[in-house]
Amino acid sequence: MTLRRALLALAAVAATMTLSACVPGASAGASPAPSASATSVPEPTPTPEPVAAAVTVSAEAIAVLDEHGATLASYDYFTPTADVVGGLTAYLGAPVTGPYPGGLEMPPGTVHEWGGLVITDPDAPVAEPYYGDYWVTLTAGVASGLPVGTPVGVGSPTGVHVGDPFTSVTILDEAVVEWTDADGRGKANTRIGLIPLPPGYGYGDEPSLGVTVIAVTDDDAVTSLIAPSRNWGP
Repeated sequence: MTLRRALLALAAVAATMTLSACVPGASAGASPAPSASATSVPEPTPTPEPVAAAVTVSAEAIAVLDEHGATLASYDYFTPTADVVGGLTAYLGAPVTGPYPGGLEMPPGTVHEWGGLVITDPDAPVAEPYYGDYWVTLTAGVASGLPVGTPVGVGSPTGVHVGDPFTSVTILDEAVVEWTDADGRGKANTRIGLIPLPPGYGYGDEPSLGVTVIAVTDDDAVTSLIAPSRNWGP
């Protein structure tokens, strides 16, 4: 090889190396381009379980409501008492259970109590739609920490609760009956939220179920609610 040709070959090699250094990724020691990371999928947010916020009692049923007023559970008075107690226990805890001695032409039976809410289950046959398997008595405004009373619009725009002023019971279906008890206290009662029933033998011409409100008028205070109550006896 002549000197001229050797110089030309060296120049070509130098030029090639210069171009390689200028091209990204052409260098043998260059790092590979980072790959795109995988897209992460967010975990779904679990829907919170509804929580009981109140219990209502009407002439038709006892119901458990959530904080928005939606019904979580409802039991009419012809549902077997054992099923009702089991359902309420899920929301209110276990009741205190004891014997019911009977009275007012009702046979003995069993009582289930959650503070201010009492279910009485007499040993008597069910006769739908006139006689249910049990009845409910409210003796306080709270049961197992939950407010208890009639539904909104029954007896008053916000419902009726034990401890409310009796004068706040403004949505009436029957006349108020006033009387004096053995201790000389002025009392009153009325029925609200009435449901008419078909006439039947021994039930009168216009039988109905409702919620009885009992109050001490001297204190202007509702003392108890009973449902379902009848306009015939017992």
